[in-house]
Amino acid sequence: MRFFGGLGLAGIVLSLLTFVYLTGLYLFTETQQRPIFIAAGVLAIISVLLLLVGFLAELIVTQGERIAVLEQQVGSRGVDGGQ
Repeated sequence: MRFFGGLGLAGIVLSLLTFVYLTGLYLFTETQQRPIFIAAGVLAIISVLLLLVGFLAELIVTQGERIAVLEQQVGSRGVDGGQ
């Protein structure tokens, strides 16, 4: 989550700042910058995907640790179920 999540959050912030800039540009000067708008939209989509990849990776890593703890607990009880 640290690497991909951080990249995702940074990309989302950058795309939001770009959208705010473009909104201000449109409202105050009545001009449009189409390529920047498309690039900001693509950046937002990629950023959300990176954030989701980081979240899924974190879930997979923590699930492996939970399985190891569960196997250790089951192994300590023995074959007869702890009786």
